Amino acid sequence: MQTIVDLALQKLRPQMSVSLGGGRNVLALTEELAKQPSKNLKLYSPSELTRAYGQKLGLEILASEQGRHFDLAFDGCDSIDYQFNCLKSKGGINYFEKRAAQKSDEYFILTPKTRLNETLDAQLALSLEVKLERCFEILAAAQQLGLRAEIRLGQAVASYARTPLGNVLIDCFATDWQQIKDYNEQLLAKPGVVASSYFEGLVTGIIASEENGQGIIFTR
Repeated sequence: MQTIVDLALQKLRPQMSVSLGGGRNVLALTEELAKQPSKNLKLYSPSELTRAYGQKLGLEILASEQGRHFDLAFDGCDSIDYQFNCLKSKGGINYFEKRAAQKSDEYFILTPKTRLNETLDAQLALSLEVKLERCFEILAAAQQLGLRAEIRLGQAVASYARTPLGNVLIDCFATDWQQIKDYNEQLLAKPGVVASSYFEGLVTGIIASEENGQGIIFTR
């Protein structure tokens, strides 16, 4: 039985330039890569946690901004639809993850199959990375669109959650995400909005895990 990590490994060839995003499945893939140094891959990641985990395993993983082009990129998501649009709302590093995806020939999402559905999960937020000085304007703009919006709070201290760029995150919620493309375009056009957690037209393939642990590949 081939697992999600097994299928991901089959995509790799020696000397490839590869971006590793975040999430449990990507970390499992990172563990396996540490056991296969003969592939001689050039590894990058938009995730500080993935880079630190790789270093612990003896891998050199550079920041994704140091790479100009990636043959492959692997990442996780919180929800993905049948058109391969996805929400990556919980991590808060969407600016760097999206840039890594845009620089990749192939961008694969590693995810439980339960997260692949006809429509995106409405319980998840459309998250916006926003300059602090503009956050209340963006809150108002989201509310004018009929969205419930709130600034994400930090977990460790009494402050707002911060992105690696020092910006804040605004989480927007709707009854459903049938109009998420329109919401996303309108909000991204506002001054002060740096990035969003909605990834449209970037995913080229999905490697999903079934309940029995077997992996399955979906491509466009």
